[in-house]
Amino acid sequence: MPDQETTALPASEITPALDCGMHRLSRPFILTLFAAVTSWLFADVLFFDHLFAWRDAAHYYYPLFQFVHDQWASGTVPLWNPHENLGVPLAADATAGVFYPAKLLFFLPLGYDWNFRLYVVGHVLFAAVAAYAVARRWQASREAATIAAMSYAFSGSVLFQYCNIVYLVGAAWLPLALLAIHRTLVDRDFNAAIGLGVVIAMMVLGGDPQAAYHAGLMALFYAAILAWASRRSPHTESQSDARKTPRRLVLLATAALLALGLSAIQWIPSAEYSRRTDRTAATVARSLYELPYRTAGERWADGLLCRNIDPHTHHEEVYHFSVGPWRLPEFVWPNFGGRQFPTHRRWMEAIPAEGRVWTPSLYLGLLPLVLAIWSMRFRRGDPRDRWLSWVAVFAVAAGFGWYGLGWILHEIQLAAGRNPQAPWAFGAPVGGLYWLMTVLLPGYIYFRYPAKLLVVATLALSLLAARGWDRAFSQQPAGLRRSLIWLGGLSLLGAAAMAALRPFWAAWLAGAPPSPLFGPFDPRGAATDLTFGFLQTAILCGVFSILLRQHNAGAWPPILALLLTAADLAIANGWMVATAPARLWHQEPKAAAAMRHHDSRHGDGQPYRVFRSPLWMPPEWRDSPSPNRIAEAVRWDRDTLFPKYPLPAGISLAEVHGALMPYDYRMLLRLARQESGEGAIAEWFARYAVLDGVPALKGRQPIARDAAPGTGGNNMDPSPERAKLSHAVPRIQPIAALKNASICFLPDPLPRAWIVHRCETLPELSSNVAEALRRRTRQVFWPHGKPRDFKQTALVEGAGSLFPSRATRHAMEARPADMEKGSRPLSAASCKVLLDTPTRVELAATLDRPGLVVLCDQFFPGWELDVASDDTPARPAPILCTNRVMRGAWLEPGNHRLIFRYRPASFTWGAVATAASCILLAARGVVRRIRRR
Repeated sequence: MPDQETTALPASEITPALDCGMHRLSRPFILTLFAAVTSWLFADVLFFDHLFAWRDAAHYYYPLFQFVHDQWASGTVPLWNPHENLGVPLAADATAGVFYPAKLLFFLPLGYDWNFRLYVVGHVLFAAVAAYAVARRWQASREAATIAAMSYAFSGSVLFQYCNIVYLVGAAWLPLALLAIHRTLVDRDFNAAIGLGVVIAMMVLGGDPQAAYHAGLMALFYAAILAWASRRSPHTESQSDARKTPRRLVLLATAALLALGLSAIQWIPSAEYSRRTDRTAATVARSLYELPYRTAGERWADGLLCRNIDPHTHHEEVYHFSVGPWRLPEFVWPNFGGRQFPTHRRWMEAIPAEGRVWTPSLYLGLLPLVLAIWSMRFRRGDPRDRWLSWVAVFAVAAGFGWYGLGWILHEIQLAAGRNPQAPWAFGAPVGGLYWLMTVLLPGYIYFRYPAKLLVVATLALSLLAARGWDRAFSQQPAGLRRSLIWLGGLSLLGAAAMAALRPFWAAWLAGAPPSPLFGPFDPRGAATDLTFGFLQTAILCGVFSILLRQHNAGAWPPILALLLTAADLAIANGWMVATAPARLWHQEPKAAAAMRHHDSRHGDGQPYRVFRSPLWMPPEWRDSPSPNRIAEAVRWDRDTLFPKYPLPAGISLAEVHGALMPYDYRMLLRLARQESGEGAIAEWFARYAVLDGVPALKGRQPIARDAAPGTGGNNMDPSPERAKLSHAVPRIQPIAALKNASICFLPDPLPRAWIVHRCETLPELSSNVAEALRRRTRQVFWPHGKPRDFKQTALVEGAGSLFPSRATRHAMEARPADMEKGSRPLSAASCKVLLDTPTRVELAATLDRPGLVVLCDQFFPGWELDVASDDTPARPAPILCTNRVMRGAWLEPGNHRLIFRYRPASFTWGAVATAASCILLAARGVVRRIRRR
């Protein structure tokens, strides 16, 4: 029988079932309480036909999950997304969660909207149930387990992840990971190790590998604490202690191997994709910090010390959404920094160092926070308490991210009037715990956003609150009551100070910048939020201190405290669930309707792409607040085809900035804006362009003006000057104009597929260093400083080994003058798309002489080509890396049918590994059942 190390501890350090009304709380009451809080928080979604409308929940996950579901429903494995950036791997993108078992919920016959609602709300409730189960397994009463579940699932750090659903999935599974870690290391139970492997695999398959990484770190940290406790404990024998640590490590290794096997179908394709993005190890280690004429040692120092970080790169984004230390009062006073929406009331935006906000509130309930702090143990006591205490502290400290020791020194130098950019200086995050994690932990630099660690801190605090709840209501601790009284008095002083400072508040914050989305800052609303937060905490402190004094009052004091905590969380955090009417997602976007109508009259029936200017909003939003701004933003983003809204409709966008992007294409986008402005990408790859305001591509004059609000027709300026400009710019034709947006027709982009006879070759690029990528991209797209005409010339990389024929190689490398002799017009050859699906593209090509068929789709490993020529059967043919980011196929004269199929080996190997792991797991279960019989 496995020994329980916690039983050797003093009874005061264990949470037994004391007679303070524990276990008197019925399960129906607990379910009713959770149902009431859930109904309050998600009322619009559950009862009023609304959908989640804020941030990624609206424009990213809703259309992405719909696209994935549609692929599964059609009988196709969702492996490739052809509608973004010339095509990108879909299954390799963890945020899609293609193989997450819970996605089966989308096959319920309730309609996609309801399935999406249940998926999100279900994971919030699953987080609550998991936290409740952990607390109960750790001997907490039902009241204590309920307080842990509510403070975790309905806290600002977890509840707000409805906007980032994959991180909500990770948060939902994290409590079970902690329980499995405890049973694996303390009980040394092999079944618990298997359970830990399954839970970690669910995190990875659900789209949050960073949560799995955090679970692994917590497991190793707990093993270290237990090893230290065993060495210092006089109740165990040294020989037994010596055998515990190796067995624990073996069990953790077993869990890790099982997790890797079960999730291989996700992480193997993701690893392949990551190697071709700006998160690759070579890029992160060198290229993103590389400057011309710098040595390798200097580049390494810049990377380690975070100096000269290239903006808009992964390493710069690693520290986005860092949590400023000034936000710590949000744990104590709800909405201390002011509400972010629907109107701009967040006064913390006036702090110069305030960065992007991951979650607008850190509040997890007053009583859970106080109980958690009171229950913290760092040197003595139950190893669980020490483990949770240190995890909470480390997670909060790591959440500071950018605000490390270097940032403090920079601020001091600025305050002293000195230059913080001295040669010996280092970057702001240097010296912080998160920076140390990116330096020391293998692969941690691949992840981003320090604020995600607040989920770990919230879980640790919630479980500590459960472990302190029973002691608080049985022992009647005077110190805890005094702390509540002092905190209540401080809160009353804060409310009084706000009342006295209200006349000066607006003047102090007069420099607060307006929000581009929510308009000018509302100082009165911010003062109201701050005052109400002080008063809410003061009232709760007074009531909780009274309830803790009721020693012989039966079960009603803890039950009342539980009800007050539920109301506290519902009132404090309910505003963060932003929604909009579901009908907005079902209306055809105005830009899509205009393009569909125009293409029906002027199109050639071939697939095309659209360019949408990234990241712009109507300028009047900055000056005019609106209580319905979130719904207005949804309507605006959909009408202007903000990614990923067009994805379910099959509208392809030429430029989409997301979590991952092939580094070749990202470099092309960056250089295109530097060399030719925004219009370069539009004119190369798009037939239509949705532009900010009037169409003002580089080198061309605006030819259309805004339409009146609510109109979608072409509103041309009738002035003679504008008419002359229209005739002078024939390549861009406006077909419609929205409010603050124009939709233009570009009649001469690169077709989806075409044939060229003039080819050049370059050796394959062997380095992913940024400067090498930059030089090669310029060489391909802007030779001699001018854009290349890809309709007449193609450039193939690494083609030497694919063409053993001298004649073929001579044709590929022929000089332009040689090719022009006796050449026939381009129209003599024909090429068109016959079939266009996510994982299969078929072309029909006719050539009168050898030529290169170019398919304007992303060149990526895993694509295979079969060519059927005239009456011969299809045969495999090589796919050439053409024009840096496209696919090409060299063909001889004749009629050909080209069949491109996406069959990535990474998916095959991952599927085999996952299937083998599932078979082994099932076989073990069968063997155990047989043995029991």
